[in-house]
Order: sequence, then C-alpha cells, then structure tokens
Amino acid sequence: MNPVGLLYEPEFIEAAEEASLLAEVRALPLEEARHRQYTAKRRVAIFDAPPAFLLPLRERLARWMDLPSAELSYTLINEYRPGTALGWHRDSPEYEAVAGVSLGTACRLRFRPWPPSKGRSHDALELLLEPRSAYIMRDAVRWGWQHSVPAVKALRYSITFRTPLSAGLRR
Repeated sequence: MNPVGLLYEPEFIEAAEEASLLAEVRALPLEEARHRQYTAKRRVAIFDAPPAFLLPLRERLARWMDLPSAELSYTLINEYRPGTALGWHRDSPEYEAVAGVSLGTACRLRFRPWPPSKGRSHDALELLLEPRSAYIMRDAVRWGWQHSVPAVKALRYSITFRTPLSAGLRR
C-alpha cells in the first residue's frame, strides 16, 4: 500500500537519456551537503532554476504532474557514494510537491508516518527506486510521512525538482 500522493514510474527515461544526464551531472562542481552545523556524506548541486540540460526532464515531469514546468523551479542534484545514506526527514516546508528521477543504481526509498507516536508500528514502507525511474511526492505523503534512503551499495544520483508553496498547491 502506497501513501496517498506517492506516484512511481519505472523506466521514466531511456538508457541513452540517463547516460547523457549522468555525463552532465558528473561535470558539475558538486559540494558537500550542509544542514545547519552538520556536513552530510552526500554531495549536491542546488539551483533556483534548472540548468539548460535539465529542461527537457523538467518538462516531462511537469506534464506527468499536470503542472506548468516553471512551477518546478527549485532543483537539487544529489550524489550518493557507496555507503552513503539519507536519514529520516521531511523536505523543507517552503516547498510543496517533489518530483525526482533516480540515476546510476537502484536504492530503497523508505516511508514512515509523521509525527511518530507511541504504540504505532515503526515498520516502514519501502519503494525500490530503479535507475531511470521517477517518483512524485505530494499531498499526504509529502506532509504526513517522513522518508529516508538506506546506504547505497554503488554510486547513485538523484535529480529532484520542487514547487514552492506559492504555486497554488495547498496542503
């Protein structure tokens, strides 16, 4: 059972497009991810508007989400080296919907209800994100669930786009 607002599409892009995206992403000046006083093991590139090589991908995701592509303005590229995990979290509250594409290798995307409560089962739901797949998180899964990525076994990249709250998508 998937949480409400979670959509998944395997083989969202073709292998040739993945190879092209990976070449562009690997050429970017990625930096260690920082959150408050912590430095994460993953490396990132952050854009308020996506670079030109990501515009066709943004267009395709926007069509899937039934949104104008300009609403997918904030862009985050993550590099997960072997052994890198992403702990339990909810994305920043200034963004509404999240759309992502997984590149390089598969990973598990886990979900658990938020906020945690005593007596509630702590069993997490899992979604296997295959290379070239895409997912959308909005509505209940965006606001009522946390997500995490356990340590990856091989190099993986994700490209995510977010809509601002002002995009008219109210929770």
